[in-house]
Amino acid sequence: MKTKIILIYLVLTLLLNLYGCNVSDDAEDQAVVYEKIIEAVTQLNENSILHFNLLTLASEADNIPQVNIELIRTGEFEPPPPGEFDILDDAGAQIGVGAVMPFPWLSDDLCLIAISWDVMGLYNVFGIDIGDSLEKAESAFGDFGYTRIRESEQTGQYARFSRRIVYEIDEMEYVRIVLNVLESEGSSNIGEIILHVDDPLRQFLYE
Repeated sequence: MKTKIILIYLVLTLLLNLYGCNVSDDAEDQAVVYEKIIEAVTQLNENSILHFNLLTLASEADNIPQVNIELIRTGEFEPPPPGEFDILDDAGAQIGVGAVMPFPWLSDDLCLIAISWDVMGLYNVFGIDIGDSLEKAESAFGDFGYTRIRESEQTGQYARFSRRIVYEIDEMEYVRIVLNVLESEGSSNIGEIILHVDDPLRQFLYE
């Protein structure tokens, strides 16, 4: 998987450069970025318990929907995004949300790029589950190289949470852990966990 993604990126970069898009002065540097993304995702998958591993191919997993890749790329759709889907337990109750996108962005590989949950006792990321303290989470994330990048107050549909905190590994913006935090009586506990993988090529094309 790792080698395939890097090779796909290099081919796409070459094609874009031929059409006058200067994706990078050094395609090998961008290939290194993809390699780091795959390494970070592999570390996260191997040290967590998730319903689906990040970057799982939709074609190789049950219950991940197949959607129109071009519809995702154009962005011409009404919310929710066509790649977003509910994760259900055996009884049909919702226990999380997933999202798929092509990865790399111009490939035909539809992969799981995001997963979130707010149900306690089912999954964990680096051993951190819903209801754990923010202090415990930050200690565990730090052991794997993740640091707090930013935080913001929650409003609107997320107003039930006090804060949203984003963590990245080695300041690499493409693999993120996001916590929605509940605060009560001086304690801060995790109310929702979101894991997300982004694509450097997608960011470049839509800047």
